[in-house]
Formats: sequence, C-alpha cells, structure tokens
Amino acid sequence: MLEVKIRPATEADYPYIYSSWARNYQPTYARICLNHKGPHRYDSCINRFIKKRLESSTVAVACDPDDDEFIIGWAVFDQKAVYYCYVRESMRNAGVAKKLLGDRFRVNCALWTDSCSEIDDAKPGVLRYRPEVLCG
Repeated sequence: MLEVKIRPATEADYPYIYSSWARNYQPTYARICLNHKGPHRYDSCINRFIKKRLESSTVAVACDPDDDEFIIGWAVFDQKAVYYCYVRESMRNAGVAKKLLGDRFRVNCALWTDSCSEIDDAKPGVLRYRPEVLCG
C-alpha cells in the first residue's frame, strides 16, 4: 500500500479538485446525458454541481506524507454518499481510495463511472448506485 497522509482540503486544493473532477467525469457525463449540448453546457453544469458539493460535503485529501501540497487523491462525501473519489492515474490500485474513504468503502455512489463499474465487477456489492441522494 502506498504511504499517504489524509487531511482536510484547504482553499488551495480546490482548483485541482475542480479541474480533476470535471476532466475525469466528462466522458461519463457525455455518454449518459442525452441533452448534452457541447462543452460550454457541461462546464457550467459541472462547475455548479461541484461547487454545491464542495460547500456541503466533507472533502478529504490524500497527499505525500512529506509534502502536503502534492495531492495524490481526494474524496467528496457526506453521511449519505460518496459524490466523487479521485486518485492520480499513476497511483491507482495502491489503496489510496480505501484510505480516503475509510469505513465508507461500502458506499452509496451518487455518480457512476467506468471506474465504479470496474470495482463492481471485481467486488460485487461494495458499491451501490444511488443517484437519488443528489436530490436531497
């Protein structure tokens, strides 16, 4: 398992969280949104969504133990669901998401991505797709 430090997000982390979330979710959004009208619509929609979630949720950051500014991954969640969990591609499958989510590893997922499908195929029952939590 990769050695990481888990800490709360700071204002300095938000630009990276916004950009990595928006960039990594876009392929999934484009496939599932039948009314997708191009990148400008996606950008404004996802930025509003991310802003709302960051304001109302817990944001945990995994960083290098010797460098708080080097973000390895992050997770946005509350008591109802995990809204998004991201780990740098080069550091995936090293237990970072498990450390970020802790006892939330059996989670309700508000958004479903290709990574969720891969986890669900490998470990059935660990994730549950619960889009209705976005409405509450």
